[in-house]
Amino acid sequence: MFEARHILFAAAPNDAKARAESREQAKQVIDELKRDPSCFAALAEALSACPSSKVGGSLGQIGPGQTVPEFERALSTIASGEVAADPVETRYGIHVVVVDRRIEG
Repeated sequence: MFEARHILFAAAPNDAKARAESREQAKQVIDELKRDPSCFAALAEALSACPSSKVGGSLGQIGPGQTVPEFERALSTIASGEVAADPVETRYGIHVVVVDRRIEG
């Protein structure tokens, strides 16, 4: 189980231009978060296309099967307390992801 936050840059899977633009935006946000991780909630509120933006991008506790497989795989590769080094791509778009806590089952 994971506690995670994200910022979604929405882009359809078949829209290469939108995905490229979203990927570039996500990389810029990741660079900004490397300099100042405390601004995550403000960036999520301002930029994220997900309803979770209203709560700083928080997804709460995520268990197996509660998200799309590509997002779940990415969660397992991110160290607890860190921002993913690279944007995470899913069918919904491009995500900036932070795993706040990993809870072993």
